[in-house]
Amino acid sequence: MLTITILIISIVIIFLFLKSISTANKITEIKVAFVGKYVFDNLSDNQKNNIIKLSNKRLIEGYRGIYKEGEITLENDAPIVRYMFYALAMMETGIEPGVKKFQWMYVRNPLKIRNYDEKLRDKAIDQLKKYHEIEVSFP
Repeated sequence: MLTITILIISIVIIFLFLKSISTANKITEIKVAFVGKYVFDNLSDNQKNNIIKLSNKRLIEGYRGIYKEGEITLENDAPIVRYMFYALAMMETGIEPGVKKFQWMYVRNPLKIRNYDEKLRDKAIDQLKKYHEIEVSFP
């Protein structure tokens, strides 16, 4: 009986540990999208157009043949998804974020960010203000 109790407690501890890692990763991904908006808003019109084109190209590539160019764009998606793609495109093209203690991070599946909890977004905004000294407003 004691062995089963110890096993159950161990499983619960491991589960909580893994959940906290997952939460931290999600907050980091949200920060990438928010910094993406922050940087994108300060680009020239020409740079913005290039980033939009590359982002839409990557979106189409992600759907692997389901859609063709022009059939789907990020303009119709949630803003957080759009700015995540913009951030990844800026990283790909070498545009530095220019934000204190922040570097771009590759996000394997940028579409999943649309399902993240609103509380995680609030935590990301707080961390950006506290640790990176920027304020972002997000729709």
